[in-house]
Amino acid sequence: MKRLAIFLALWCSPAIADAPKVVADIAPVHSLVAMVMDGVGEPVLLLDASSDPHGGALRPSQARALGGADVVVWMGAGLTPWLAETVARGEATSLALLDWPGTATLPLREEFGGHDHGEHEHEEAGHEKREDDEHGHEDHGHDEHEEHAHEEKAEEKHEHGDEIIDPHAWLDPMNAMLWLAEIATVLGKIDPLNTAQYAENARAGMAALKAPTTEAREMLASAQDTPFAVEHDAFQYFENWFGLTVAAAHSAGDGDRPGPQRMRSLLARLGEGDIRCLFAEVGPSSRLLSRVPDGVQVVKLDPLGAGLEPGAGLYPALIRGMATDMAGCLSR
Repeated sequence: MKRLAIFLALWCSPAIADAPKVVADIAPVHSLVAMVMDGVGEPVLLLDASSDPHGGALRPSQARALGGADVVVWMGAGLTPWLAETVARGEATSLALLDWPGTATLPLREEFGGHDHGEHEHEEAGHEKREDDEHGHEDHGHDEHEEHAHEEKAEEKHEHGDEIIDPHAWLDPMNAMLWLAEIATVLGKIDPLNTAQYAENARAGMAALKAPTTEAREMLASAQDTPFAVEHDAFQYFENWFGLTVAAAHSAGDGDRPGPQRMRSLLARLGEGDIRCLFAEVGPSSRLLSRVPDGVQVVKLDPLGAGLEPGAGLYPALIRGMATDMAGCLSR
């Protein structure tokens, strides 16, 4: 009788037994995948908090994870070019989020000095269902007006031709909402038994992102016209979404290695007195951070969620944490 009960339990639980093996590259992407796979399986996080996504080499354990994956969800070669060959050589389905046509992307910046806030205004996300003609999934996280504005920006940004795309696109909450639906669609195709669960989880994930995004907008509303500087220009999707005003940067991109003249120029700009916040990424401090003028506060931001617990709750906490840290400086 006991053996029969065990057999029936296993026979009635194919979702767990047959869960696809999914690998996600960075913690924010892993968080989105974990939302979609809730109750079905657990994705594998390829790059932990100690790993630099911009350059490196695969450890044996990471190579094994990729080799056994059914699906690899990653930002794409724009963020991790050293992963591109391995992913292309494998048999797993690859979902490169930066390359998905619905993703709004921005080119790497060379000039700073603010932007037109009106161009980036969005209404609150709604929950209306509609059939997506192009991708074959239901969209439940935003209204038609907001989606139309985002798609217009996505189309515009994909027309940049030879310009290098800023790979930090996960810091746009609308991109994250769109990716949830796309991840659900991809997983549903290779795991039809759980298609409905993935779709429901994607809807729940979109709803879960609405609250921190709304809170972040409210926290940052009064700081939109307050100029600030960044050590590494890694936050422009967040700035763009919430209408913030970046005035200067030390390093323009991931591969940029600024020299002494760039540092002197930024320090001079900080010395003008109108910038009171310099945002840097968590990690070792650079020479620049030890030389900022009095009156300029250095605040370290965590765009990869290095200080957060990996899992479904990481992405909402990341958005809320970024907004809290920025507002705490800009609004003082």
